[in-house]
Amino acid sequence: MPQADYVHYPSGVRVTRRPDARGYFRIRYTDPATGRPADARRSTWDEAEELALDLSGGLARRQAGQANHSHQPIRNLINDHLHDEQGRFAPQTLRTHRSYLGRYVTDTFGHLPVEQWDIDLTRRILDHAGADDLAANTRANLLRALGSLAETGRLLGYLPAQAAPTTGIRTPRTTHVDLTDLPYGRDIDQLADALTHYGEPWWALHAYLMSHSGLRHGEALGLQAGDVNLEEGTLRVERQITQQRKEIRDPKYGSKRVTIYPAWLDDLMADRVRNLEPHQHVLSLDNGHTMSQQTARERFDRAAQAAGWPARKHGERQPWTPHTLRHYFCTWALAPHPDGLGLDVADVSRFAGHSNPAITWQVYVASRPDRVGRAREASREASR
Repeated sequence: MPQADYVHYPSGVRVTRRPDARGYFRIRYTDPATGRPADARRSTWDEAEELALDLSGGLARRQAGQANHSHQPIRNLINDHLHDEQGRFAPQTLRTHRSYLGRYVTDTFGHLPVEQWDIDLTRRILDHAGADDLAANTRANLLRALGSLAETGRLLGYLPAQAAPTTGIRTPRTTHVDLTDLPYGRDIDQLADALTHYGEPWWALHAYLMSHSGLRHGEALGLQAGDVNLEEGTLRVERQITQQRKEIRDPKYGSKRVTIYPAWLDDLMADRVRNLEPHQHVLSLDNGHTMSQQTARERFDRAAQAAGWPARKHGERQPWTPHTLRHYFCTWALAPHPDGLGLDVADVSRFAGHSNPAITWQVYVASRPDRVGRAREASREASR
């Protein structure tokens, strides 16, 4: 029987990386009451990780006797912050903090002692998260979650009262998309053609699922054949492949949803999913195994270069990335006929999985410089 592979947490708590035959993740730890090995089961990774953090935090405090919180790992502070025994945060705020801190802090920086958390470490966290092509709003939300975490640290004695590991760091809270910075439809077609040189013809879906269905990169990789409704031309977005590891989790912000794919993809989509089992991924490795974001991004970058997309300049970020294709989707879906779908903001927000329609408005509509021209053009066709 193969030995289980675990993710390890402080105080000897560990969780199996993959579910067992019954679909459960197993959490192993030492029962503090008896001193004997114990275990528990959870049906999803998020639930298993949450319990593991609860257990490791409680055991660490028991072992340390509450002697010196500053020596405890940052993940213990995160655990206490999310429990919020003082009731300082709304449930939605805690869910947001759990998402951001779990994705960008716990796995990579959670093992560090709290006493090492300073402004430089905060910048490292933001830089590490920035490698995921985060939108400006997402980076701002992460910084806001870190600020709240620091407040909890000062309140519970993890940090001294004068500690300010996030003070002075600024990120843009909102942004807008400049239409002149986006690729044209022909640029995306050239990318799709180039992608087919690194795989089968269906590899064009790697580009089109983001540019014309609004999927995030991890969501496109997590799409399974059973999520595709060929009769209706819709996709269920149920999961994503994470950036850190090839783990399957819920989409960002809990944005499970149904979106569309354009009618001109009907044949290609049908050819791809017809011979797949419902649980098999639409985008996968040649051997059918799950593809990591890193591998998919390497193929994307090679295809972008072959398609003549703008190259990265020294010291600057990549001009067009997989996330750029989501921007294209939103602008295309909002654009009036015949250039786009002519959908309203609420529909586009739902299809793209934005946490709030206000984001769709701020990023894609309110900042457009041609609002006067659009209004005047509309007035010519409006009845008096």
